[in-house]
Amino acid sequence: NTTAYLWNNQNLSMQHFSKKLDGLPSEQKTVCVMVQCYSGGFAHFMFKEGNHTKGLSTSPRVGFFATTHDRIAAGCTPDITESDYREYSTTFWEALCGETRMGMQIPKADFDKNGKTSLAEAHAYVVINSDTIDVPVKTSEIWLRTIFSGQIKLFQMDQNQENSVFDQVLGENSWLGKLGKNPKQRKIHENILSKAEPEEIAVIRSLALKFGFSQWPTIDEADEKIRSLKQKRNVWEQKKNKSLAATRKLRDQIKSRIRKFYPELVNPYHPKSLEVFNGPEKELFIKKLHFQNQWQQLLVEKENFNQIEKKRFALEKEEVKGIRLKRSIEYIYLWNHLQKKGSHVQKRDFNRLVKLEKTTFPLR
Repeated sequence: NTTAYLWNNQNLSMQHFSKKLDGLPSEQKTVCVMVQCYSGGFAHFMFKEGNHTKGLSTSPRVGFFATTHDRIAAGCTPDITESDYREYSTTFWEALCGETRMGMQIPKADFDKNGKTSLAEAHAYVVINSDTIDVPVKTSEIWLRTIFSGQIKLFQMDQNQENSVFDQVLGENSWLGKLGKNPKQRKIHENILSKAEPEEIAVIRSLALKFGFSQWPTIDEADEKIRSLKQKRNVWEQKKNKSLAATRKLRDQIKSRIRKFYPELVNPYHPKSLEVFNGPEKELFIKKLHFQNQWQQLLVEKENFNQIEKKRFALEKEEVKGIRLKRSIEYIYLWNHLQKKGSHVQKRDFNRLVKLEKTTFPLR
C-alpha cells in the first residue's frame, strides 16, 4: 500500500486512491502515469479498493510507472536545463509525440506497424532506450506477477509442492532454467517468445542486442549477465568508498588546521570571515590552506572520486538494463502460462488491461 506524500503534509495511499476511483461510473476508463520513486506500488490501483483478492475494479484502469515499488527513480534534480532532464516521463512522452523536449525528431515507436504509437509501445520505448536506474513496470505485468505469487488458481499444482508458482515456472531447477543445455528446449523457448506482442518482442530483441546475445536470451542468461555486472559494480563501489574515505580525511585535516587558527569560521556569518577571505589575512589563510600541498591533493582525490563514480554508475545502469531484460522474458512466460492454464475470467481480466494499455492518442 504505497503512499505518496503531497503538499501541506497531506498524503495519498494507493488503496485510498483506488477507493476514490471506485466511485467512478463503470464505463469511465482511467490511465495513470507516475514517475516518482517507488511508484510501481500504485499499480495495484487496478484492483477494487487496491486489493488484488477483490479482483479488478469495475471501471477499467491501467497505469505506467517509472519503477518498481521498492526502487528509487531517476529524475529528481534541481537542474534548470531542460535538455538534461532524463527520466521516465521524458522518454515516454518522446515516444508518444515523436520528438524530444527540445523539438528533435525521434524514430517512431510503432512496433506493430499500424501507423500509431500506443501507450504500451511508448512504455516499451522507455524500457529499451531510457539510460537511467529505472525498472519501468505496467499494470498488466504487475497483474501477472500478483496472480502467480499468490498462487491464484492458475496452474494445476501438486498439493505436496511447497514452492511458489513463480519458482516452478522460472526457477533454476525448472525445465526453463535448463534451456541453454537442450536444443529442443531452446526451440520451445524461442517459439514462446516469438508469440508475444510486438512491443514485448522489440524490448527483448533490442536489449539482447545491446548485451551481445546472438539468439533469444533465456532467463538464466539474463540473470548471469546481471550477476556479472553487479560483481563489476561492487568492485568500483569498493574503490569509490576508498576514495571517499581519502577525500574526507584530507578535508577534515584541512578543516581542523584552519579552525585552529580561525575558530570564528565555524560560523560562516561571523564578521571575521570577511577579514579572512577578503582582508589583510587572505594571503595567510591561503598559505595555511595549501599547507603540505593538501589542498591540491584534495582536488585530485575529488576528481578521482568523480571518475570512479562515473564508471560505477555506468555499470549500475547496465545492470538495470539486464534486470529489464529478465523481467521482460518473465512477463512473456507468465503470459504464455496464463494462456495455457488460466481461467476464462483471468484471461478476460488480463486482456482488458492490455487493451486499455494499448490506447492511442492522435498526437502524431
